[in-house]
Amino acid sequence: MTHADVRNVDVSHQRHEDITLSAFVTAGVEVAATAGELTISKPNSFKIDPVGTINIILLIDGNLTESCMVDTLKTVIEAKTVALRELDIRSYFSGDLASGTVSDSVVVACTKRGTSMKYAGTATVLGELIGKSVKESFKKTLYKEQQVVADRCLKKRLEERKICLEEEMNLFLGTHPNLVEHFEQFKEEILQTLANPKVAPLIIATLRLDDDVKAGLIPGGMFDKSMIIEIFQIALINCLCKKNQSENLKIDGARLPAVGNLGSIFRSTLLTIMTCVYSNICN
Repeated sequence: MTHADVRNVDVSHQRHEDITLSAFVTAGVEVAATAGELTISKPNSFKIDPVGTINIILLIDGNLTESCMVDTLKTVIEAKTVALRELDIRSYFSGDLASGTVSDSVVVACTKRGTSMKYAGTATVLGELIGKSVKESFKKTLYKEQQVVADRCLKKRLEERKICLEEEMNLFLGTHPNLVEHFEQFKEEILQTLANPKVAPLIIATLRLDDDVKAGLIPGGMFDKSMIIEIFQIALINCLCKKNQSENLKIDGARLPAVGNLGSIFRSTLLTIMTCVYSNICN
């Protein structure tokens, strides 16, 4: 069923009254994907080697009808997708929030013992047990397989979103040539800034806002993007620059070309961080 190391399987057992189930889960998300996005059919696509996939075997000591077993499959897939969302797993192809990998599999089996069960949705006891066991086992086995944790570093989270910091810093260098002799120091201080507990939450907030803008989730007439960008810029400048520098600092967005998978709010935030670090080094 999988290329994942089966020694990293996680097994979860759940029981409630006369219902008992066990979930066996292996997971890898190297080739995570978002349902509905272009993978194979997009221009310049390449052969995919599904090294890591999500594989779930659910064994239930109970008497499930055939339609209930189909319902069980649905609930398993829902639980898997919720777990991916809670870990902020991103598509290998686009950097968008992933709903699975390109070759996931699910197997459901039951003993046919006891009272007949017709439903396994989230409003049933069986559905609750399925959701809990699949989510818990998925997170544990993914940690075993790839050491993925919810609070992984911001640099890793940006890479998963297809945001290349090296490329952005090189673009900034192209518009600030006097930074050349200090460029290695500049790159090191940018990475240190991303790990700053005062800065990282602001960056994560800009990423979330850009996601909501892209998905059309911002209520009409209630979002002034320029104002939001200015608020983040002021907060970062006050955090990263000395007072005498912050009063004269100007963020020139026109000097940094828009490239890659950057939303406009995050892009402005990153530009502000680079400008602040540049000002501290070169002035």
